[in-house]
Amino acid sequence: MASFLNVLKEVMCILHESGKLFLKNKKLMFSVFVFPLFLNGLV
Repeated sequence: MASFLNVLKEVMCILHESGKLFLKNKKLMFSVFVFPLFLNGLV
């Protein structure tokens, strides 16, 4: 579980750094918002 959280932190860092690109791509933003909901559904 700890390794999963580390991966999640890395992903969030990447998303934060790439924020401007995500703002330009609404489809990608939609995926970013849906992904956490999908993870919550698995838990």
